[in-house]
Amino acid sequence: MMLTLRTSRLLAVISVTVATCGCLFLDPNRQMQTQDHLARLVIPSPAVDRLLSLERIEEEKVELFWREPHTKQQGVERVQGLQKNPDRYNPGRRNFLSSMAQQPAESIPPSSYLRLLENSKVKCSNPLYTTTFIKVRVTSGPLVGRVGWVCEDDVFRTVTMP
Repeated sequence: MMLTLRTSRLLAVISVTVATCGCLFLDPNRQMQTQDHLARLVIPSPAVDRLLSLERIEEEKVELFWREPHTKQQGVERVQGLQKNPDRYNPGRRNFLSSMAQQPAESIPPSSYLRLLENSKVKCSNPLYTTTFIKVRVTSGPLVGRVGWVCEDDVFRTVTMP
């Protein structure tokens, strides 16, 4: 009897602990966190929306190559070409990144929590990487409630959400 009572109390304590921690773990306001450096939060505007929209169109043209049939050697040559001369395959990319860097922005402190709102599907760094600009809401720290675009390179996911 005593062992059963202790076991049930232990299970109750474990259940409450898991439930409490699990709620924080699955909290959508803690989906992402900034890295250990300042992250740049680009303030949404019609100009930013236009830049992202135009670059998305350009990137779709570049990605078309991978949807078409090609040999393994052609794929290897494309990757090597992208490494050596990325401007050849996406000539406006450098200007796009420069324009995004000139848009009004705020600095999000390290270790701030974020909520993912939207994925632009527009790459924000090396064209061979898959990191994109994502729209987030800051959910902790001095910028709480602010919404803007950040590069996925500056954040990490704390929870994998569907």
